[in-house]
Amino acid sequence: MEMTSTGKRSSAVDSSPKVPRINEGIPSADYYANNVCQLLRFVVDRYSDLLNKEELRFSTSVLDLSVDAQRLYARILSRRGPIFLVAQFVYREVKHVASAFDELERNQLIKRNAEVPTELLLQKLTLRQLREIFELQEFKGSKLALASKIQDTHEEENIFERIRLGLPWFELDQTDRIATFSLLFFGDRYQDLSTFVVHDLGILRLEQYTLDSKNRQFKSRQDIDCYLDWWALSERMTEEEPLETEQLIESIHRLKSSSTNRTLERQRSKLLNRIGRELERRGELLQSLLAYQHSSVHPARERQMRVFHRLDQIFEMEELRTEITEKPWTIEEKLFATKFKRKSQLDVKYNTNEQVLIDSSKDNIEIFACSEFEARGWAAWHLENQFPSALFGLSYWDWVYAPVPEAFVNPFQIGPRDLYTPEFFAVRRDLCVDPLMDSMPLAQRLEQTFEQKFGISNPLVNWKIFDKSVLEIVVRCMDEESIRKLLQLIQPDLRQMRSGFPDLFVVKPDDTFEFIEVKGPTDQVRPNQHIWLQALASNELPCSVLKYIAVA
Repeated sequence: MEMTSTGKRSSAVDSSPKVPRINEGIPSADYYANNVCQLLRFVVDRYSDLLNKEELRFSTSVLDLSVDAQRLYARILSRRGPIFLVAQFVYREVKHVASAFDELERNQLIKRNAEVPTELLLQKLTLRQLREIFELQEFKGSKLALASKIQDTHEEENIFERIRLGLPWFELDQTDRIATFSLLFFGDRYQDLSTFVVHDLGILRLEQYTLDSKNRQFKSRQDIDCYLDWWALSERMTEEEPLETEQLIESIHRLKSSSTNRTLERQRSKLLNRIGRELERRGELLQSLLAYQHSSVHPARERQMRVFHRLDQIFEMEELRTEITEKPWTIEEKLFATKFKRKSQLDVKYNTNEQVLIDSSKDNIEIFACSEFEARGWAAWHLENQFPSALFGLSYWDWVYAPVPEAFVNPFQIGPRDLYTPEFFAVRRDLCVDPLMDSMPLAQRLEQTFEQKFGISNPLVNWKIFDKSVLEIVVRCMDEESIRKLLQLIQPDLRQMRSGFPDLFVVKPDDTFEFIEVKGPTDQVRPNQHIWLQALASNELPCSVLKYIAVA
């Protein structure tokens, strides 16, 4: 079967296995409440030995709520705060809203009409609501102007009283407990209960992986508190009012000690990099060096080289250059160390072919290029990074879902939390057989995994784009050595190599293939694309740049 330049299949029979049909019905009345209860029970079951009495009491109080109160609380948790208007919480599944609010307040899960910043409360109301509550229907200005007028003409106590009588509000209570349970379930502070939606409504099929206590993300209460403490520091650094220089330097000393917990170590090092960068901007170069020197993630060493150069400490810079080139953390870091403040070195050459673009109105230059190749009798697919990513995901499927510490923390993950980290391979080598060292041919492994796993969500494999027809072309046109070389290029730095791959996979009538990067008249090859083109060319994998030039 062939795929057209637009990525659509021809009318030929599709031999791909079928993904089960998705049932996207309306959630049941208990859907959101069940998600909250599942989260709480999972965390208590997995971390009861690390939870304190207040946290266990919080969990019990939520699980013991009446049906209406549980449903209402779950809905509140799915909304953005910190202030909520009572009138906004009208849901069909909550039959007795008033009594549900009373129950939540009795259990100290919400605080009604609590004192909050006046401007924040006024901001929560609409322009129409402000006009009605403060009897200013004739006001013609903006909401911001009206809020300012209200603050100028009313005492704070009067503002609170008027809004309380007209549109009572509330805040969540015990937010620190919620934060802890969310962290222990999701593994970070970025995800929330919306993560359940895609799974429970059938939008995703997930791989079955092992969840056991020996591989849990946090081994001690100190680990949990440390994460939350560092998260709070990270949040403070994003606030409008910047931290004082002395506070930043003090934070470096708090973050000096490395952690054996991989999650904490990444978090600690990323924080140090942010602090170092901020100190650089303020001209505190020696203090920025201190931050970078205690970090273990890129670009800490790159920044050190830059700072050494600014300080004219050339010997130290060259020592670090040698260290990086001998044991790089990432491909990007090695490339930087090779070129920084050195005369340009000869790169491995890849071909650039120029072609006149007669119609400059083409919106999608890659699709246009595909159509031109097909007019020659060639086959072309616009796959970009999906191509190497899918090959890697299918080849290393067992590695992705291996039971290693801190990788899987709840039942709703598409992939491991450490997928794009430098230690991904190191922590799995004793558990998994490297496909590059196995006796099974790589083409056979690709086909076998595709048949067995088709439709199961994997962060590396897009089944809609890398379908059966593409796989058939790959195993027909790419020999074992070519597939091997491509996988070897990805393995050292999966994070870096997931971007910048050439746009097109082109197959000629004689079944030879080529990876082609397409550039419009005003486009240039970006650094991450250059990395891939260099790597492909140096490994004798056919690649080139097709550069369209406008008619003068």
